[in-house]
Amino acid sequence: MNLDETLRTFDDLIRCGKVRYYGASNVCGWQLQKMVDRMEMMGLNKLVTLQVQSGLANNIESPSIVHSRKWNT
Repeated sequence: MNLDETLRTFDDLIRCGKVRYYGASNVCGWQLQKMVDRMEMMGLNKLVTLQVQSGLANNIESPSIVHSRKWNT
């Protein structure tokens, strides 16, 4: 399943009322930006939440996630 098909499926589920919100988890900053760009280009509902990978050994967020927050994406 490619990215466009996946994003379109989630958009369809939201429009049909089957899903209220959706999000992503364990993605790199460049992957998140790619998803956001495709959603804007296709006119789809945007992601609502992002679960950032973290743990005791890695207590610092990825710089790419921090950069994305700066630009409100």
